[in-house]
Amino acid sequence: MKLGFNNLRGSSSGNVDGLLHCFSEMGVLKSLDLQSNLLGQDYTSRVDFKYPTETKTPPICILTDLLMKSHSLKDLNISNNSMGGNAALSIAHGLTHTQQLESIDISGNPIGKLGMKMIMQSMNSNVHTKFTINLKDISADKEIKLNNDSANSSINFDPSNPEGNFTLDLIESYN
Repeated sequence: MKLGFNNLRGSSSGNVDGLLHCFSEMGVLKSLDLQSNLLGQDYTSRVDFKYPTETKTPPICILTDLLMKSHSLKDLNISNNSMGGNAALSIAHGLTHTQQLESIDISGNPIGKLGMKMIMQSMNSNVHTKFTINLKDISADKEIKLNNDSANSSINFDPSNPEGNFTLDLIESYN
């Protein structure tokens, strides 16, 4: 199902949330393309006049249920959705339990170091299936050190040309 480039985002009406919940109940969904929407952003909604706004979690976090429940989903594209670290943690949890997924594209999302760490750990933790992850142009790439050279300590990792010495410490804890 292709729903990319539709400006889908969270709103107080909950319509997008409902749509994403429906995907987790679909038994035959093999491919879902949600690229280039705004599903990774927190949003505020009007609750009542005493407390005018409440911050809601990004709608993309609902996809955790889809990843855990679906026995047919093979490809998921959630690239360029402004998905931050908290949303990445939620997706990583779903990736740990997914059963049929073959590939996921999270490129172009600012997931940060912790998000990248959790996504990578989810690959190793999943005992049901092996899948590929497209991590191109995520913000954590810019934080990988090259050869301890302080003059060139930050680079943008290019997965098509992965030459060089890189260090990604998955043991280091992040807050």
